[in-house]
Amino acid sequence: MGYIATFDIGTTAVKGLMVSETGKSIMEKSITLETVFVDDHKEQRPLDWYSAFCKISNAFFQEGFLPDEVHGIVMSGQMQDLIPVSRELSPVCNAILYSDGRAEAQAQEIAACIGMDVIEESTGNHFDGSLPFPKLMWLKQNKPLLYDAAEKILISSKDYVVARLTGKFATDVTSASTAGLMDIHNKCWNRQWMELMGMDADKLPVIYYAEEQVGLVSKEASLESGFAAGIPVYAGTGDAGATTLASGIAVEGEFNINLGTSGWIACVSKDTMKKPGVFNLAAMQKNLYINVVPFLNAANVHQWISGIFAADSATANKYELIDQLLKQSKAGSNGVMFFTVSCRRTLPCYGYQSKRKLCRNRSGNDQGGSGKKCLGGCCIFYPAGIGEYWANATEDLINRRRGTSKSMVSDSCRCFGTSHFCLW
Repeated sequence: MGYIATFDIGTTAVKGLMVSETGKSIMEKSITLETVFVDDHKEQRPLDWYSAFCKISNAFFQEGFLPDEVHGIVMSGQMQDLIPVSRELSPVCNAILYSDGRAEAQAQEIAACIGMDVIEESTGNHFDGSLPFPKLMWLKQNKPLLYDAAEKILISSKDYVVARLTGKFATDVTSASTAGLMDIHNKCWNRQWMELMGMDADKLPVIYYAEEQVGLVSKEASLESGFAAGIPVYAGTGDAGATTLASGIAVEGEFNINLGTSGWIACVSKDTMKKPGVFNLAAMQKNLYINVVPFLNAANVHQWISGIFAADSATANKYELIDQLLKQSKAGSNGVMFFTVSCRRTLPCYGYQSKRKLCRNRSGNDQGGSGKKCLGGCCIFYPAGIGEYWANATEDLINRRRGTSKSMVSDSCRCFGTSHFCLW
């Protein structure tokens, strides 16, 4: 029996899954990650990603899988990060996450030099301080020693794990689309932009398609991860590329809705979509693009209310306590309303100072009702986003390939007390 080891290096957790050659899921494991918040900065430790990866892989082998039964390793991961890495494959600092917009001043400086129209035409996207290109300039201006120590920069969390396994610095076309530097139609870096801004273009990783092999598991990585040396490691893809492919949408006019730590609506097309608030990605398929409307508020709202209502609970799993509160609450949620507020715009919820607020218009302390409105209020934005960006969308096109029963839709609507609910 042969297996493919698959991993997702997400924001909330690292997930691992052993898949048989016939596509059957055999075993899965997950390890939660910590995000470092300092003022408005949002960071993670790349060593945590690799440590969780190795713990999961070794757990698989402890359960009876044999290293020589694994025929390949492929991953997905969060995108739009700045991950500076030394020649020795060590992170020179924490990874600056996609939701961190600290480099707005650098983005404006770059746009003034290169031209906003030029950047948006080449990359297919808006240009702001959340993208790795201006974040790298922020690093050079504010922490020059760290910039100098970086042999390469990586864009996706899974890129760092690939580097540790193979010794190769690589990214994929979908992840590279979020850097603010890739020519989205020709799938190559705009190296001259780096040079124009006084930065070293050789710090950029090699761009691969998801199915291309980056390298082989090294002897050192074999000792750390348990995988046999010489196993192929593939480029994989950014999380939006993986979920779009997995959802089954394959033609223009079909949509999927994704709720992770953050969320997004996506469709595929033969070209980029030039509308405000839309992020365009190169799809895993070579002739397609993914048009994404991102929302910063999704499952992080679940995490937020768990931290508020279960903060003093002795229960190890605070999400289970929240689920119990939701089941016990009554319809109407005691008049509680919930708003996701962005300092930039409310639709899509894409501002980097995204905030959440609970408003009561009646007295009472219904925590379950408050939780319902938090989750239900968040979900209202998703169908509104589809209506704004794709006027011809119908429920049939959205539901066609979601792989979920109608009963789950109605159950979820009853749980959240809203008719505006979208499934992930």
